[in-house]
Amino acid sequence: MENKKFPIFLPILLMSVLAIGVLIGSVFFSNKNVLYPNSSQKSIQKIQEVLQYVQQNYADTVNFDNLTNIGLQKMIENLDPHSVYIPKQDVPEANISLGANFVGIGIEFLILKDTLFVINTLKNSPSQKAGIKAGDKIIAVNQENIAGKKNKISEKKIFALLKGKEGTEVKLSILRHNNKNIISKTLKRTTFQTQAIETALMWDKKIGFIKISKFNINSYKDFKKELEKLIELGMEKLILDVRDNPGGYLDKTVNIIDELLAGKDTIVYVDGKGSRFDNVSKAKNLGIFEQGKIIVLIDEGSASASEVLAGALQDHDRATLIGRRTYGKGLVQMPIELTDGGELRLTIAKYYTPSGRCIQKPFSKNYKSETAERYLNGELFEQKNIKIDKKQIFKTKKGRNVYGGGGIMPDIFVPLDTIQFNKVSEWTDEDFLRAFILNYINENQNELSKISFQKFSKNFEFQEVFWAQLWKTGKNAKVKSTPEQFKKLRPELTKNIKEMIAKSIFSEEEFWRLSLLQDEIFNEALKVL
Repeated sequence: MENKKFPIFLPILLMSVLAIGVLIGSVFFSNKNVLYPNSSQKSIQKIQEVLQYVQQNYADTVNFDNLTNIGLQKMIENLDPHSVYIPKQDVPEANISLGANFVGIGIEFLILKDTLFVINTLKNSPSQKAGIKAGDKIIAVNQENIAGKKNKISEKKIFALLKGKEGTEVKLSILRHNNKNIISKTLKRTTFQTQAIETALMWDKKIGFIKISKFNINSYKDFKKELEKLIELGMEKLILDVRDNPGGYLDKTVNIIDELLAGKDTIVYVDGKGSRFDNVSKAKNLGIFEQGKIIVLIDEGSASASEVLAGALQDHDRATLIGRRTYGKGLVQMPIELTDGGELRLTIAKYYTPSGRCIQKPFSKNYKSETAERYLNGELFEQKNIKIDKKQIFKTKKGRNVYGGGGIMPDIFVPLDTIQFNKVSEWTDEDFLRAFILNYINENQNELSKISFQKFSKNFEFQEVFWAQLWKTGKNAKVKSTPEQFKKLRPELTKNIKEMIAKSIFSEEEFWRLSLLQDEIFNEALKVL
């Protein structure tokens, strides 16, 4: 369950690979600036002594770079779950999610067992222009075979093959359903802007919706641009979605909040050891949406900067929060570039909401699996099971009680869908379903291309032969559902499958409309508005 349902809740891994967390400033240290107290000097001498003995006496050849990297990673992760050491070779990948752009060919892909499947192509990308379709199997890149168990393909390897300088060529060999011949495509790599805003649309004539997936270097600029568009279209009320948003740059988040919050109120304050890193961020600019009603959607995947946004708007009674308790990551990491090109991301402070709440949850023994424990103890399904620290009661601007001690509590709780939850996930979390749907899209391309979005979203139904084939595929994949259970699961499975299909055959806005129609937290927001 931790691997499949809660990947965001493995902070150390995610900090290492995706650079999640609130990053403020950048400090560069050289050896001359480091002052060691006596206790630290003794520890350094101890490490040097051990390495010397290893070098002189160990029975085999030793890669001291790898040994040092492993030692540093283990040492730093024992400080807290979010401090991390990143070796030089991993720094570029760790910075991708927070960067301004990336160079590639514009495909979304999925590795199913030993095969790379195309899920989608980005709008106006080289892949889309070359006619690459969802369901295509890429079997070779630049004549290097990537299909089959012997090749042991991984996301890291695929990124390495597809990345390159802008304007350089990449050659793909593709297998397409019902086509025995290999299709060859030569594409030129181009630069794409990293998207912080997944979608922004008008739900109706007055209600706008913006989904922020991360707070990267582009997030404020993109948010303001989309917000202005929605206002021009007549938006009077805003639903802001930060579910599963792991965080990012604090200053970009503060700027976004400033567009929504009137006056010069405190947005967030940072408190570290002594006063060196202490800082108070306040609203200072005339925002472009300071009056209209706001709903913020949150869940257990909303972390770090997402919690700053939710907490600030809640404390000032500017927004109603709907969903489930947020992750509880309230530590500030500072990136420190090391002399060898590696990077240390060190926790230097905690941040607090305007009312004084510390968002950081306790460093319990089961910290890494705490969110999975919420599932097991029923918190995700019933509000009464949420563990509230009644000693940490704070007041919003209008005097409402809010609680500290770990994450941001919603004003309106919406449980995780409990309808056959475990059995549905048994189907939807597995790779065989994705492969099955991609094949279905390929086999029914002509029929699906003729269906309007309205008909597909409201009236489209799968025939019995579809369910029979899916049942057979599931049983081959060792799914444990009985035929009776499978029949009861059809309504929920239909929702998931239609979303997968819509992502490939309709526009991005139509895909989101279908997804939101089936979204309980979003529909609760509509009721409130």
